Amino acid sequence: MSQKFVIGNWKMHTTTAEASHLAMAIASGMGTDDSVTVAVCPPFPYLALVGDRLKGSRIALGAQNLYPAKEGAFNIEAI
Repeated sequence: MSQKFVIGNWKMHTTTAEASHLAMAIASGMGTDDSVTVAVCPPFPYLALVGDRLKGSRIALGAQNLYPAKEGAFNIEAI
């Protein structure tokens, strides 16, 4: 059976405080089932902060692309 992944891309919808709180809430809410790999992709300015909050958890940290708008869901699709 192939590995299952759940990846949360936060887009550009958090403040510093919200990113910190969300990362800690996700880490503390994780169960013990390790059959699914879980990762979060916060906005670039919060990568280090979220990484610190996830230390010791089994949640992976990923990154997303950058976009010049203040906030929103902007995806770049490759063809």
